Amino acid sequence: MITEYSPEFKESMLQKIFFNPGRTVVSFAREASIPGSTVATWVRNHKKKNGEIMGQKKREKLWSAEKRFETVLLTVSANE
Repeated sequence: MITEYSPEFKESMLQKIFFNPGRTVVSFAREASIPGSTVATWVRNHKKKNGEIMGQKKREKLWSAEKRFETVLLTVSANE
């Protein structure tokens, strides 16, 4: 059985993950009852799409204030 997730749901999950760098992708996946590999693929695809370098240390991946603000503005209407 293949489950499809809406783009809004995926974006909501990605925002939670990126705004909480201290938590693992798997912990968010478990919380939402989604396979960890599915959520990890979303993260990987998002990073590739946005030109982010894979394998950086966590402290290097933290978003700048401008990036966080821009993301909040873009997702303010998204439902959780």
